[in-house]
Amino acid sequence: MYLKKKQLALLVLALTLILATKFSLWPMLRASPPVVHPSAERTLDPDVAALVAAKVARAEKHPREASAHGDLGLVYEANLLWEEARDSYAEAVRLAPDDPGWRLHLAIATRQAGDFEGALTMLRTLAEQYPDDAAVQQRLGEALLEHGDFAEAEAAFRRVIARSPERPHGYAGLGDALLQQDRPAEAAEALERAVAMAPDYRAAHYLLGQAYQRMNRPEEAARERSLGVDAGRAYLPDALTDRVRAYAVNLTARLQRAGEYLNAGNPKKAVELLTKAYKTHPENVDVINNLAVALLRMRRTDEARRLLERARTLDDARFSTYLNLSSWAMQAGRPEQALAFADSALARAPTHPQALFARGQTLARLGRLPEALDALAETLRRDPTKTEAHALSGDLLFRLKRYEEAETQYREALRLDPNMFPAEVGLARIAWVQGRPEEARAALARARTLAPDHPIIARLSRQFQESP
Repeated sequence: MYLKKKQLALLVLALTLILATKFSLWPMLRASPPVVHPSAERTLDPDVAALVAAKVARAEKHPREASAHGDLGLVYEANLLWEEARDSYAEAVRLAPDDPGWRLHLAIATRQAGDFEGALTMLRTLAEQYPDDAAVQQRLGEALLEHGDFAEAEAAFRRVIARSPERPHGYAGLGDALLQQDRPAEAAEALERAVAMAPDYRAAHYLLGQAYQRMNRPEEAARERSLGVDAGRAYLPDALTDRVRAYAVNLTARLQRAGEYLNAGNPKKAVELLTKAYKTHPENVDVINNLAVALLRMRRTDEARRLLERARTLDDARFSTYLNLSSWAMQAGRPEQALAFADSALARAPTHPQALFARGQTLARLGRLPEALDALAETLRRDPTKTEAHALSGDLLFRLKRYEEAETQYREALRLDPNMFPAEVGLARIAWVQGRPEEARAALARARTLAPDHPIIARLSRQFQESP
């Protein structure tokens, strides 16, 4: 009996000493953080399901690592599973409360899940703690606009401009905040800066149209609003943006990423991505068309043609299939067939700018210049921002010796896209034939910086040097 009491006393003493130290047994005894699984009601894309399963397994293996829960949240966010993203980020923040990345994305997911007040509270705290983070300040500004705190939103967007003056996001947000305060002239000034920096920023164009309307400038307002069709807000990247993009594996995300590869001049990567999508979605006409476009960029014309014929069999109503067939025929040196396909596209979408442009291209290739100019004029009436239509119009007007009109088209193309190589070449040619050699050489020098190895650069250089 004595030994048992002594042993009990020693055990109590040992436990007391352990608990008295700075190392507590509590972290080892408490339950592991819950791992967020997708809702049973969701039907996931197979690629999304596979990626989620891998990240869930990692989080279950390392339940006390904030990065494991946060990484799972990034997968959910990338594939628009906002409730699951919010709950995963909440676990990451609980485990690493000082990590600004997890906190920012928790706020983003909270807002997308419908809790605007909760997201605003989180963003206000973050913005106070990280005043130099432009991405945080922009997200705060947008949340404040939604909440109706326009003066506070204005201050947030001015902080964005101060920290990221070379990007249009702060100016676009500031213009919106000023419009909400009925200050259209100031708004227009900010929004003009935004569209000058990024001519394809549709949301800024739409807001600028609203500002012009309030300033009683209806023609300019209508033009800017037309440029803002299907506008969506653009956000500054943060430290986790690239990882979110990498995890976007659902079909919509893959099509978007493939488009980004094509725009960046990397059709090989687009083909790799779209081939995977085609294997899992062989009946999807959008996937087939996008893959065919990427193959055409790689000059793999036979493969592209077979895919487009399959797309036409699956859905003969898609004008985009006929547009791509027109491109195929042009690449194959069959302009008459290209025109027939362009007309088929127009029959399915009579007012679509791209269908009109395709017709203009093919007519130009066939030497039917007045008809081509009519098609291009209608293209630009539907979409005044289509730089290729301005540049091609300039080329055709130059061939018709309508030099002043051609120069106007080239300058408009360069206003919309300062890197428009054909327009700089066109300006050089016009200046030369009109007896302005110094202007011609200056335009050629600008063109050389855009495409130094293009054959036309060497040809025009010799022409300009050999002539007096």
